[in-house]
Amino acid sequence: MPTTTAPIPAGNWTVWAVLLLAAFPVLVIATGEALDRLRARNPDSPYLTPLAILRHGVLPLAFVDGLLRIVVGLGEDHLAVKLADTALSIVVLNAAIAFLNGLLFGEDAQLAGRVRLPRLLLDLTRLVLVLCGAAIVVARTWGVDVSSVFTALGVGSVVLGLALQDTLGSIFAGIALVSARQIHVGDWIKYGTDEGEVLAMNWRAVKIRTSAGDVLYVPNGVISKQAVRVLTLGKETTTLPATVRFPYGTSPDAVVTLMTEVARTTRGFHLVPPPVALVNALDDGGIEYSIGVRATDPRQLAGVRSEYLTDLWFAAQRAGLTFTGALGAAEHAPPPARQPAAAVAETLARVGAFRLDPDGLERLARDARVEQYRAGQTIVAQGAVTGDVYVLVSGRASAVFAAGGHEIVLHGFEPGQAVMAKSLFQGRGTPFAFRAATELEVVAIPLADFREICLADFALAREIEQILTAREEAAARVLAKASPETRGDVGLSDRMQLMREMFQS
Repeated sequence: MPTTTAPIPAGNWTVWAVLLLAAFPVLVIATGEALDRLRARNPDSPYLTPLAILRHGVLPLAFVDGLLRIVVGLGEDHLAVKLADTALSIVVLNAAIAFLNGLLFGEDAQLAGRVRLPRLLLDLTRLVLVLCGAAIVVARTWGVDVSSVFTALGVGSVVLGLALQDTLGSIFAGIALVSARQIHVGDWIKYGTDEGEVLAMNWRAVKIRTSAGDVLYVPNGVISKQAVRVLTLGKETTTLPATVRFPYGTSPDAVVTLMTEVARTTRGFHLVPPPVALVNALDDGGIEYSIGVRATDPRQLAGVRSEYLTDLWFAAQRAGLTFTGALGAAEHAPPPARQPAAAVAETLARVGAFRLDPDGLERLARDARVEQYRAGQTIVAQGAVTGDVYVLVSGRASAVFAAGGHEIVLHGFEPGQAVMAKSLFQGRGTPFAFRAATELEVVAIPLADFREICLADFALAREIEQILTAREEAAARVLAKASPETRGDVGLSDRMQLMREMFQS
């Protein structure tokens, strides 16, 4: 508020003017440097606002007020001085209230730990205090009756209220949202048919990021008029449907089984309760199927859905199933045809998988299948009983052993190497998993055909027997070393070395 100042002697005004002109830029630079350092150290500091008001409001207005009084020599009753005093008093009041706000309710304030007030409520309180203070300043500086000022404000508020019904409705809806403390920044909410993570809440709208990564500004009035479900990250699941179409020539049971099995192996897919694929519709576009993709972190839901659909495409290719075309138009083309035995035999000869003559390779490839896997997919799961021998044609694969919560990469497979274990011929589960390190292609040879070739070629059978026996013995040593009673005597590096012995024979 303006105060009465003693007149400055005529001989000293030059000194005061020099001091004023020198102090103003120094203070502006100093506060600007302090503002930059505070913003770099803590972008959310509650003291950024009062410091910014000080630099951009208080200092310039104080300089103008001092310039008018000291240099120009205007009196307090002059219009320019009154305007400067009024503006300076209001800005100083705003800065003081903002500072108290940060001091009492900032993140590091002791009171903030006991009383958690919404940011919107604090902003509204500050606005009301500034308006009341401004009314008092105007009354004292300009000699206006305070009651008339508030009457004018009341009439003006009615006019503004009629003109800004929607805006004010959103503001009061925002007040209701934050005062109820039912929605907080960081929550994942579902409202109507939409959902997303709450990034910020202001006077007018809620800033939301959807699972697809889009940022939406939803008016508070829209949120307040709908039922809102708040999900706790990591504790509750949310669902995003994945819908696909297959032709009428494909068995619905086969599709439902395939979709359900792929869901169980997709990374990030929440499996409680167990996923179930459903038949949605029968129409001109074919048969529509859907499955609810679930994740405990809704922010990753779109990524999990993408992983699932990609895994489903590769699984459908391996199963010989064909999706319908774009825009619901059914494709009547036959499913992917199995490659002729001659072509598969030529592939086996090209990669040098076995030392067999062309006739032997063609017999081996008689019922073989060419399959594709994407990076990260499991070709053979640890402990699984498989009826095929896999030969890597392109890409790279890895043998992975899981024990005690650790996964050990034992060996990298290159094109031409066969993926099998001795347990394959004994009907037991394989002791390790085979996983695609990159997108790859394999030839899956039925075990019966491979056994027939081994029985007809004693040298090949003996070579394979020696390799698989050595690998099985090495695996047994590893499992013994990793048992609970001996695990403490052998380090992880020793177990890794023993497992690698399986692939050095």
